[in-house]
Amino acid sequence: MKKTVKTMLLLSLLLTLTTGCWNRHESDKVEYVLAAGIDINDRGQIVLTVLTPVLEEMKPSGGFKGEQKKTLSVAGNTTFEAARNYIKITGRKLFWAHLQVLLIGEQAAKTNTRQYLDFFSSDPELRGTANIAMVSGRALDLLESSPDISTLSSRYMKDLLLNTDLEGKSSKVLLTEFLRKLAEPIGGQPFMPILHLIEQNDYVKSIVGMKPY
Repeated sequence: MKKTVKTMLLLSLLLTLTTGCWNRHESDKVEYVLAAGIDINDRGQIVLTVLTPVLEEMKPSGGFKGEQKKTLSVAGNTTFEAARNYIKITGRKLFWAHLQVLLIGEQAAKTNTRQYLDFFSSDPELRGTANIAMVSGRALDLLESSPDISTLSSRYMKDLLLNTDLEGKSSKVLLTEFLRKLAEPIGGQPFMPILHLIEQNDYVKSIVGMKPY
C-alpha cells in the first residue's frame, strides 16, 4: 500500500513539474533586447535605445528578406521610466535575458553612471554576461548603424568586444564586472573599452590607405 501511495505521489509531482515554465514569454508579447544604449538628451533625460530582432525575418521560411533588427529610442527621467515608456509606445515588455551588449554614450559616461546602471543591476532577468563599452559620440548612432560584414549588428559588436583581448590594445569588460568595481572602487577602478563609429569611406581612406571605392 505504501509503495502505491509513493508511486502516485511521484507521478503527481512529475505532472506538476512538466505542465509549463514559470518564466515563459510569448514572442508576440515581449521584445528580446540584444543590445542597448544609454545617452543623455538636451533636457538632461536618459535616452534608452534598444536593438531587438525581427523574429519573422530570422526564420528560414522568411528567406531572410529585409531587416533582421529594429531599433527604437525612448526617453525618461530614469532608465526604469524610459523602459516603461517603451511599453506605452509598442505595447510590449522589454525582456533583458538575452542582452549581449550595453553601450554608454560619451556624454552619459561623463555623468554619474550609477543613476542609470542601477536599473540593470536590479533587473532579475539580466544575467550580467553582456559586454559593456563606451561609444565615442552617441550610443544611438552606433546601434542604428548596419555593418556590411554582419547581418545582425548586435552579434558583430559582441564578437568585436569579446575578441579585444586578442588585439592586445584593450580588454573585454562584462557588465557584472563593471558593476562590481563601480560599487567597490577601492583596489580596482571601473573601466570599459571605447567604440568608434567610422564611415566606410573614412575607413578605407584613413585606415586602409587607399582611395575610397
